[in-house]
Amino acid sequence: MDSRGGIWFVDLAPVRDPEHVGAAIGGALELHEVPGKPLAESLGDYLRERHVLLLIDNFEQVSSAAPLLGELLAQAPRLHVLATSRAALRLSGEHEYSVPPLRLPNASQLDVRSLLASEAVQLFVTRAKAVSPDFRLTEANARAVVGICEALDGLPLAIELAAARSKLLPPAALLARLERRLDLLTTGGPDLPARQRTLRATIDWSFGLLEEDEQRLIERLAVFVGGFTLEAAEEACRGLSQRETLDAIASLLDKSLLVRGPGAEPRFGMLETIREYALERLAASGQEQAARSRHAGYYAGFMEGGEQLWDEEQSTYLAQVEPEYDNLIAALAWAIDARRGYRPAGPGRSLGLLVGARLPERGKPVAERRPVARERAEGPASTRVRGGGRARVPSRRLRGSPYSLRGGAGAGARGGGWPRDRPNARGARKHRGRRR
Repeated sequence: MDSRGGIWFVDLAPVRDPEHVGAAIGGALELHEVPGKPLAESLGDYLRERHVLLLIDNFEQVSSAAPLLGELLAQAPRLHVLATSRAALRLSGEHEYSVPPLRLPNASQLDVRSLLASEAVQLFVTRAKAVSPDFRLTEANARAVVGICEALDGLPLAIELAAARSKLLPPAALLARLERRLDLLTTGGPDLPARQRTLRATIDWSFGLLEEDEQRLIERLAVFVGGFTLEAAEEACRGLSQRETLDAIASLLDKSLLVRGPGAEPRFGMLETIREYALERLAASGQEQAARSRHAGYYAGFMEGGEQLWDEEQSTYLAQVEPEYDNLIAALAWAIDARRGYRPAGPGRSLGLLVGARLPERGKPVAERRPVARERAEGPASTRVRGGGRARVPSRRLRGSPYSLRGGAGAGARGGGWPRDRPNARGARKHRGRRR
């Protein structure tokens, strides 16, 4: 390479030791190590007068080598670095650029032309045709294809693995089997790195880069449905201080395993694919019932705290409950299955009764909801959860919903990990770069 420089690609996928990052950069530049001279110094001398862009891939697995990049940038004023990493490198002057999942289709527009404008649908159709040349997106299979892309959170690798099953399964049959997506999506090509051949292997690799405390935290947070607040996370992380909880959540957010939703009050969630994996790990650890107990106890207290507002101004109360509705249903499902009696204070009112009274108004604008009279709330159509007792939920709302209590908490608590209609609510890998 002459003094004009150039663009060089550095693949860190096979590198596990941060001490070998310098050698990988030197190898990409075809720079030979000088005996007795530190490699970082040789790299700095070589790059100092050259206008170079280094494209460095998979930096997350050797993140402790970030100071080496800082040294090179300081020594070579015309050097630029664009690094892909799951977490920020924490270098001075670093700029982060998030790469979101593929754009999902508008489920209300199921005509073929509109759907093909979606990046996620385009990828599915392209990969499906590669294994089944006669595959076509039609009005008949459009809804199932949309459901597949949504269920897989718009993640390119997951969509590619699902499309590879099209030779065996038509879209409707494939969608019906995605409840166990980690076991289904296992058909990556042999030319791919081992960690990208199955969805489970990819997430295994990502989790393996976490600290043990971070792994335990994300497993506990997986019991939340539809997102959670910092206050709720602190309850899930009982035993950690507030600062430790904040630091752990910030770390998981940086590593794109949690996502933050819009709004003045911070609210977090995770992609459903990650949540399914974390729930499996939680069950295998033997801590699932304890985590669900804390979850249900927290939301019992949450409902209890709104008693006065419930009686005085129901529209305001319902607006506050709305973001937690899916969590309340999940907590109720577990309580029914476990025969637990989480009863907020009040005359005969329980967690289940309060949620049951709320059910018929779900989905309506707050201003259009009917007041929920005390007589109706405590009538026979309401739900009561008491230790050792039976519970009933108004069947017209739960029938056919993802929160059906059929099968107990294991089914009722597996709803979507994050509302799909909220902007900027999906995680992604990040491209990191610095420009001097």
